[in-house]
Amino acid sequence: MVFYQKSTFAQIATLPYTETFSNNFILGNDLDFIPNWFGNEISANERIFQTDNKELGMIATSSFIPEIQARLKLTNYSNVALAFNAKSLPNLDGNKSSVLFVSTSTDGGTNWYTERMIDVFQNQTTPFKEYKYNIPGIAFGKSSVLVKFLLVKEIGDGKGPIVIIDDVRFFEESSDNIPPNVDTVFISTSTRIQVQFNDKLNKSTAENISNYQ
Repeated sequence: MVFYQKSTFAQIATLPYTETFSNNFILGNDLDFIPNWFGNEISANERIFQTDNKELGMIATSSFIPEIQARLKLTNYSNVALAFNAKSLPNLDGNKSSVLFVSTSTDGGTNWYTERMIDVFQNQTTPFKEYKYNIPGIAFGKSSVLVKFLLVKEIGDGKGPIVIIDDVRFFEESSDNIPPNVDTVFISTSTRIQVQFNDKLNKSTAENISNYQ
């Protein structure tokens, strides 16, 4: 007999919000392991897992990339940021590093914007460090937003580290002091290019050539 985990697709709808991963994780593939949080493979002590200290653990391999998504409803919010603590632990006698990325989607994961490399974690013990990621402006006011954590191991034989994440916070900052970033550039003709930013621009700013280098 096969049982399926039914998801209610809850969302983080009230900010500020903090996740400490204290609720027991549901094990399985492609499911919500706690409310508002999706993972591609949750297990007892590898892939994506809950540590003995009630933290989020991830191990990337040559054949598996841990992917975690938080679902948010930002209808009434702007200038939203993400902060979290992360560290690494040695994975047996491994000698490879792993890279943590964070990105944002507003269309259910079809397109991802403002992917940022958070840090390169070595296969060794490091203390918790706080990291910050600014949610792109394209997500502000949207009713369905995904924020993805992706851990990729260095190419080659050898194990990557155990990466631990805890105390994840989504919050609204008091003012927007984040400059827009270019997401895509499309060459439409020999004399015309189309530039897509991760935030809304006013017409005068966008068409002022002195703002470009």
